Amino acid sequence: TQLERGELDAALTHEPELEAALLRQNLIHDRRPVAATALVLVGPAPKRATKKQPASGDPAGVAGSGDAAEALRRIAGAGERGEALYVACGEPSGTRHVEQGLWKAAGPLPVGPWLRTAGPGPGAVLALAREQAAYALVERGLWSAQGAGSGLAVLVEGDPQLAVTYHVM
Repeated sequence: TQLERGELDAALTHEPELEAALLRQNLIHDRRPVAATALVLVGPAPKRATKKQPASGDPAGVAGSGDAAEALRRIAGAGERGEALYVACGEPSGTRHVEQGLWKAAGPLPVGPWLRTAGPGPGAVLALAREQAAYALVERGLWSAQGAGSGLAVLVEGDPQLAVTYHVM
């Protein structure tokens, strides 16, 4: 990286493992948190059964789960059965870093037609998830700004694994 080559005087990062490795090598110093955000797992909004319609939404049954990795494992299972879709982040970002860590914790890396990849930009994930009634991991601020009226709902939140802290060093 540019930090390892000594090409930067300062950096803003969001990858604790990389930061720790650089600290061990004495390649960075004065590491300080400067911002934090939280991610949420959104997906098809659960709807209760009525006399006229059966229950629908949330085909993986993850609503209210406190464990994001377990929720992704359930989504993968539902996806393999043809019951669910998941939209992955399509570019390097804090969201993608967290997402990849969660998939690793959930078990084998997911593959299959149920797993879609969004184009560049954070809004692309939410737009594709909305269009395909799919699950996705998005930043809470993006959800607050663009999630209303999407037919999706926040299904998993509050898991410490969904926290992203940005550091300057």
